[in-house]
Amino acid sequence: MRIQSCLAMCVMMVLASKAYAEDTVQEWTGETACLKCSYSKESGATKCGAGIKVGDKVFALTGPVLKKEMPGCCGEQSTYKVKGKLSADGKSIEVTEITNLKPKKQDEEK
Repeated sequence: MRIQSCLAMCVMMVLASKAYAEDTVQEWTGETACLKCSYSKESGATKCGAGIKVGDKVFALTGPVLKKEMPGCCGEQSTYKVKGKLSADGKSIEVTEITNLKPKKQDEEK
């Protein structure tokens, strides 16, 4: 009976820590690009959308912040710092803040 109680407590702690992690804003830095055009091998994406590669892991980026800060994702790769919440399945990040660490110089835009 004691082993079952201990096991149940461990399971509850794991579930509680996972729920906390999903609700906590975290930070990632990596290369952003299109999920389909640049990261389809890693992501399995069949539609274009914003993604970020951190190490060997690719995450889909979601949320209204992207429309203002990253209007287009195809063909353009850059280094971004992303803050947000990781989805329950660990495959996407709901972005709350995004910062381009390599902004275009005004001379290059002209």
